[in-house]
Amino acid sequence: AERATSTARAAKRRGVRDRMAPTATRTRATPQPTQSRSSGARFQRKRRRPIHEPVRHKHRRHPHTSHHHYLREGTHPVRRQMLPAVVSLGAQHFCLDQSDDQVKRIAKSLPWYGPRYSPHDVPSFYDVSGITENPAVFQLVVDFFVERYRAQGERGPTHIAGFDARGFLFGPPIALALEIPFVMIRKAGKLPGVLVTSGAYVTEYSTDETVMRLGSVRAGDRVVLVDDLIATGGTALAGFDLVDQLGAKVHEFAAMVSLPFLDGVGKIHAYKEGKYEDVPCFTMVDDASIGPEMCSDPPDGTPRMVSAEQAAAMEADIVAKRAC
Repeated sequence: AERATSTARAAKRRGVRDRMAPTATRTRATPQPTQSRSSGARFQRKRRRPIHEPVRHKHRRHPHTSHHHYLREGTHPVRRQMLPAVVSLGAQHFCLDQSDDQVKRIAKSLPWYGPRYSPHDVPSFYDVSGITENPAVFQLVVDFFVERYRAQGERGPTHIAGFDARGFLFGPPIALALEIPFVMIRKAGKLPGVLVTSGAYVTEYSTDETVMRLGSVRAGDRVVLVDDLIATGGTALAGFDLVDQLGAKVHEFAAMVSLPFLDGVGKIHAYKEGKYEDVPCFTMVDDASIGPEMCSDPPDGTPRMVSAEQAAAMEADIVAKRAC
């Protein structure tokens, strides 16, 4: 009797210790297989997961990305945009189809100003801030450039170079999406280090000089030159010469807006007896697609420069008129 009592007490103590053990050491009982005459050894039921073993769920695509077209480029998801048709405007001059709805949307986001309200005395000054202040259109523009160069694969550009200053708006996001370097072409006196100069050149409203840092591009590099607009081609040619002096090659010149009546592309291809005649020029919007309704000149008598107090009063007046 004493031996039976002692055995019962020991079993009880073992049970208490087992219940007090950490959960990581306890598992649910696994049933033993039984012999089946029809199919051999089988478990009576599935093996149960140990208590400490985490639950593993199958990967599920996020519901918000299931119907979007994304390409995985490096670590960044990149949305693929369908490029409108590209048409030829002449020898090595290409432009997006101006009848495309997406191109029309871009053109309607480009306000212009007359001589009185523009930085320079030109008939129409196109303001690309209409693009940069509209994130959806800005993304559309960048996507079009990116898809053009991504489609070229290994034959595409190795560098994007932007002109001071509006080329700095479009060049960096294009280069970032393509995962290639962005290089600055700046006006004289703005860059540190050892510089290569273009020499003086004439634009449609001034005489300028641009520079690039020595070593920013090298022999064998293929460089896309990016600017907001091409007019007489003077600025573009300064970039062509700089890239050439550094031993690299201009892969393409690209601009948002083209002014065909100034024949900038023709001047590029005729320069130095056709030195760059085989380099393509790509533009997105023809100035003829930007109608007179996009003129953003304020009413006559509005001052060109106003103080902060005047600006607040003018803004309040505009809001009140819109409310009416």
